Amino acid sequence: NQASVFEKLQAAGDAAYTQAMSQPPQDRFFALANLAGLIDFAKQRGVTEEKARQCLADGKKAETIAAQVQAATSSYNITGTPTLLINDKVVENAASWDVLKAKLTEAGL
Repeated sequence: NQASVFEKLQAAGDAAYTQAMSQPPQDRFFALANLAGLIDFAKQRGVTEEKARQCLADGKKAETIAAQVQAATSSYNITGTPTLLINDKVVENAASWDVLKAKLTEAGL
């Protein structure tokens, strides 16, 4: 969970964080993810370390994803997670299964 990620980053200390941030761009996100325990998290789910490194080094994809997130955030007034859309409409209270199930049924899904 998110709290665990931040705890691991804090536990690593300022020197480790500074060292990770001083890496060249193609290595920086991998170093930060590794400090946060996210590489182990990915490996536990079948993503190899090499694949994680390749993914985190792909600046073009990161820029594309950031642009998509910004566009969706603006278009749908997304203020947090979880935010779910069904047929281009924000589902309010989507964290509740009862609400989400009803909206899915309404949408014929």
